Amino acid sequence: MGKKGKRSKKSSKKVTTKNATANTATAPATIVNEVVKQAATSNGSAPKADSGLPPGLEASLSSFTPQQQILCKLLCSPLLNQRHLFEHWPITSTNKTDKEKNQLVSQLESMDKAYPNGLVGYIKNAKDLLEKSKKGVNPLDGWKPSVPTGEAFEIGTKEFDDVESIGREELGRVGFVLVAGGLGERLGYGDIKIGLPTEMTTETKYIQMYIEYILALQNKYANTKLPLCIMTSNDTIAGTKKILTENKYFGMDESQITIVQ
Repeated sequence: MGKKGKRSKKSSKKVTTKNATANTATAPATIVNEVVKQAATSNGSAPKADSGLPPGLEASLSSFTPQQQILCKLLCSPLLNQRHLFEHWPITSTNKTDKEKNQLVSQLESMDKAYPNGLVGYIKNAKDLLEKSKKGVNPLDGWKPSVPTGEAFEIGTKEFDDVESIGREELGRVGFVLVAGGLGERLGYGDIKIGLPTEMTTETKYIQMYIEYILALQNKYANTKLPLCIMTSNDTIAGTKKILTENKYFGMDESQITIVQ
């Protein structure tokens, strides 16, 4: 489980059971039984969901809700094999470490609720896809592309205004992802693309224009801070961090921005 070929220890998370219709947060016993049943079928014996917990997780387990405890134990089980998520946790408790632990577990629980059949289903699907890829199975075999049907709206018409008003209502609940892994060499620019000027009068950088656009939407439509994720590469991550810090994130709170590589 991971992103772009790398194993992500925070984003690898979900997996489905064959007969379960709810996730661990709403029906943990169902998923536990299914996990044990699958393990017994595949390995001949059913591992205990709470065996071999990382010490840091073991020390912190009582601070989580019962549903969160079950989810953490399942993730550490031999069947799901995600104990690396908790192996770096310190045993000693501090306000900072407790906050970080609760944030991660809350994220896991949220992802478990969002994915069909929870994290169990996600991990199972990921393993199935990796195994098929290893065997050279084409997941699109037999699939025929087709042109989707849709609607076209002319600017200035009532239909356009009606549909646009529906979209505006959702603007306060969206997140933004900026793909910023490339350099501007083909454009004759010797730095990262997000540093390119959008026009020559003020030389406003692209990343500045992008962030100011998000902030404008946030001020008008949102009751919260809208998140921005910037996807970088080895070539651009250092430059991306530099341009943001030197310009104080162009008015956006640092906490709103997540940089991934």
